[in-house]
Amino acid sequence: MILLQISLLTICVATTASLHHCCDFNDLSKKFRLLSQQLCLKQNYSNKNSLQLRSIYFEHIRLSGYIIRGDREKWSRASFQFIMLGIPFNVCFVCFLIFGHPGPIEQILYLFFTVMHLLITIFPSASGAHVHKCMIQIRSHIPKTIPYIRNIRLKLQYDDFYNRFMYGKPCCFTFGVIGAITYSTLVQVSIAYVSIFTMVASFYMKNFIQ
Repeated sequence: MILLQISLLTICVATTASLHHCCDFNDLSKKFRLLSQQLCLKQNYSNKNSLQLRSIYFEHIRLSGYIIRGDREKWSRASFQFIMLGIPFNVCFVCFLIFGHPGPIEQILYLFFTVMHLLITIFPSASGAHVHKCMIQIRSHIPKTIPYIRNIRLKLQYDDFYNRFMYGKPCCFTFGVIGAITYSTLVQVSIAYVSIFTMVASFYMKNFIQ
């Protein structure tokens, strides 16, 4: 019962945090695009614009995970290992549920762990893909805001973060060696899941089903 409560709490926290993360980053990117358009139209730069740009910049760093530079790569490798090791286990659980004829208690346990793993994997991954999509959308607006930055320290920090992104370097979480977490990457992982499921299911049917 305690394990069930902990697992449900983990799912709720992961889901809520991922959805909140996506909404925050989406709103932030809209503000960034709107501010860049206003700067281009007005052709002037006020203290209010400076504060807005500074706030958006620091929020972009926080939400993209760039602020934890060293740990970001460790977490990216950890997510890659979690996905690569979790997919075969999840496939085996599903095949056991379909072809293994488990008892009622075993069936509930296997189903629970399968669903829990899927939810914990899907929501954070989709959140990372959405962050990357938002960064792509603001790429064309980044050069428009650079001439209006007067604070030298902020300009250096601004260039350090956004220029990495402009020149193709990762500034968000990644799937380890696979690269940035994008929707196309998630589709590729889903295709890999289906392929592994097909292989394991055919193995079960040949060896365990008479």
